[in-house]
Amino acid sequence: MQTKQQTLSAPISFSGKGLHTGVIVNMTAHPAADNNGIVFRRVDLEGQPIVPALCEYVTDTSRGTTIEKGAAKVSTIEHIVSALWTMGVDNALIDIDGPETPIMDGSAREYAAGIAAVGLEEQDADRKYYEVTDKIVYTIPEKGVVILIYPDDEFNVSVHVDYNSKVIGNQYATFMPEDDYQDKIASCRTFVFLHELEPLLKANLIKGGDLDNAIVVVENPVSDEELSRLAKVFNKQDIKITGGYLNHLELRYTNELARHKLLDIIGDLALIGKHDRYCSLLYSHIYKYCSISSYNVGRSVGRSPISFILVATALHIFALLYASTDCDGTYIGQLFELFNALACSTDGGVTALHIMACIAVHPANVPVDNNSNVEGSM
Repeated sequence: MQTKQQTLSAPISFSGKGLHTGVIVNMTAHPAADNNGIVFRRVDLEGQPIVPALCEYVTDTSRGTTIEKGAAKVSTIEHIVSALWTMGVDNALIDIDGPETPIMDGSAREYAAGIAAVGLEEQDADRKYYEVTDKIVYTIPEKGVVILIYPDDEFNVSVHVDYNSKVIGNQYATFMPEDDYQDKIASCRTFVFLHELEPLLKANLIKGGDLDNAIVVVENPVSDEELSRLAKVFNKQDIKITGGYLNHLELRYTNELARHKLLDIIGDLALIGKHDRYCSLLYSHIYKYCSISSYNVGRSVGRSPISFILVATALHIFALLYASTDCDGTYIGQLFELFNALACSTDGGVTALHIMACIAVHPANVPVDNNSNVEGSM
């Protein structure tokens, strides 16, 4: 484990459009002194005001993470911060001449490549760690979101997303200490559903978005008239839908959307200002539990806090199982649907948790498909 703080060995520069503003932005991350932390400096504003990348300065999280202090405001910081923090940078001064970081290709790939190219320099100060000593549970019942953090032997993050989408399905991703961030997480791109585009465009929230920097998921049939309109919006002549995605998109991983969510989460965790250790974090977003209908399968989850904990715990066992075996993805999905059915009541949740625990403890009982192309772990 790294015990000393680190900074960049040399400056790294990037240029591109902001996803939500559409403004061309130039950004350079410089080496910084011990205990500086990650700090943004708005060089385009009078006095070049700064804003530290810390949670107390977060002012908006609607479509990305925005930090603000006085006149200094920077949006969509999660990708560059995720790359810096996970690749070992404790201290960096980031000069930026606009209100939002460049989106690049929608991932942190270019950021990670830049960091790897210049390398890191060890500093004299000891690295600061945030240690979790008690379980922390945070839920947003109306959105189907569960975040569970608890003490562990090492730092790891597990993600489960289910947007009630026949295209995406259930997706899982896990980041462990031995995983290569640049290889397995950094290249995963941001995503949006086609039905979300219209309100986002009307709200001026994706002025810089195009088909080269975002995965567009198409859930329902689209008319030729709508495709023509989208071609004008994105200034593309050849707009097509293939396999549920816009414009012959080839996914970099079968679970790329979950991996990108994991990328974002790590970037937001960095806003604590200290590296995390000895803790596990589970993020679960199950969109189909958002319905307020009394007939919704997840109705008891929204009603009972203990059900949320059971869901989160079982999902973490699920993620570990998926990461530690070569199980066929379809089989895992079937098991999860069984859990969904059982989770309608607290007793059912307990039963599901017990089943998942038994499977995790006895992986020999789980069928293995060595030819599976499903990527379930980081």
